[in-house]
Formats: sequence, structure tokens, C-alpha cells
Amino acid sequence: MIDFISDFIWTWYLSPGYNIVNTITYGIVLGLVVFRIIPRLEALLGDVNRGFWIAVAPYIFYGATMRELVDRDIGIYAGNTEYPANYMLVSPGIYFTMFCIALFCILLGKAVQRGFGIDWRIGTGFMGCALCAYNIALILSGPVSWKSLGIVGVFFLMSSVLLYALKKAFRINYLDFE
Repeated sequence: MIDFISDFIWTWYLSPGYNIVNTITYGIVLGLVVFRIIPRLEALLGDVNRGFWIAVAPYIFYGATMRELVDRDIGIYAGNTEYPANYMLVSPGIYFTMFCIALFCILLGKAVQRGFGIDWRIGTGFMGCALCAYNIALILSGPVSWKSLGIVGVFFLMSSVLLYALKKAFRINYLDFE
């Protein structure tokens, strides 16, 4: 039985690459984070509202583009294309990495707010945009596939519609942009 469990974990979770089992599992974990953990961050962040979502949106983009740049082996991500060196830059490690980076920037933004009176969301969003700018520059320095960008746009739109439908169906107030 132990061999079966260890073989299952190695085959479906620890071996390099994506498969249907680990992809669904990571999606469920991400859903739990979005729907269970983020609402509990309100004690630290205050209202999780439009300002919060605008401030953290660049980190989502940064994580996605970081993943692409790891595969391309360019920029500060060069040399991290092989498993296990890339473990914290691909699923599931990248979720933890991005959470830590975003939380660090939020806490830094909070410190700036205490010291200088600048809203933490502005500082956090600015830091996220700076990270994204680096990745965008790297992406645009190489060949760009407009077809691939179009496909990403379609999936982004489909995900947005699905999230909005879930928000309405389950009356998830913290996703309101008010």
C-alpha cells in the first residue's frame, strides 16, 4: 500500500510536468486560497475591495510571465529551467513564491504608509508593475507570437466571466469593486 501511495504521489505530483491530476489539485488549492484565505486577510489589510484587487493584479500577471520566462531561460530566470532547480518557479511552487513576493510587497507598502502616509495599495501596485515591466521587456525582446497572445486573451476573458458568474451565484461580496 505504501508503494502504491508513493508511486501515485511521484507519478502525479512530484515528477516534472503537468498532468490532469496535479492541474486539478492546484486549481482546487488556488480556489481555496481565493475563497477562504483572502477574506481572512482583511484583519491585516482592511477591506479587501477594489483597491486591493487593483494592487495585487500585477502580481498575478508577474507570476504568469515569470513562468513563461523560466521556460525561455532568459533574464534573471536563466539557469532555472530544469527540475528541481525550477521547482519554486513552476507549479505548485510558483504559487507559494508569488504569495510570498506579493505579501512581502504588501507589508512593505504598509510600512511606507506608516512612514510617509502613502496608501499601501499605491506602493504595492507600483512594485508589482515594476516587476511586470521587467518581464514585459524580456518578453518583447524576443519573438512574439500574436496568436498565442490572442489565445491567452480569450482564456483570460473566459476566466473573468466564470469568476463573475461564481461571484454572483455564491454572493461573494469581497470580490465587489465598490
